[in-house]
Amino acid sequence: MPAVTVDQLHKNTRKYVARARKEPVEVTDGSGTVAVILGADEYQAVYVAEMRRLLARRMKEPTVSHEEVVAGARAIIRRHKKKP
Repeated sequence: MPAVTVDQLHKNTRKYVARARKEPVEVTDGSGTVAVILGADEYQAVYVAEMRRLLARRMKEPTVSHEEVVAGARAIIRRHKKKP
């Protein structure tokens, strides 16, 4: 993955956006990597793959209803209010 500094990106934005359409571009500053620019196709592929992974995991694991979460949160709040 090619790396460019923030200043280089600022001066040549179009060049690096065009490059990101072909491969990710790492943006750095003095402290290290601050961003990675992805082309829209790559972003979409990463997003879809992650959503599929999350949905597959959700199908395998038990879920908690919204009502259960709210009831649990209220119980915790009540316990904390009772403490001196």
